[in-house]
Amino acid sequence: RGDVLVVVKLHKQHTSVVMTVPKLICKALSLSAGDYVIMSDEFRKGTVVLSKFKREDIKNGSGKGNSDRKNKGRRT
Repeated sequence: RGDVLVVVKLHKQHTSVVMTVPKLICKALSLSAGDYVIMSDEFRKGTVVLSKFKREDIKNGSGKGNSDRKNKGRRT
């Protein structure tokens, strides 16, 4: 199987820039909404490697969930 070229669009969201991950990559990495992704770069090669972040990779984590994803009381 040959290499696949994927174009990713960046969007401005509040004070951040977010990346839309195509379904092809989500399916290959078993990603779903709310998952974290590790992006390791190889500047010499000019590439970026994506991998799924697993909570068990955190040695000192409490495992109680994502505190940054709590409802802030905003109306929808």
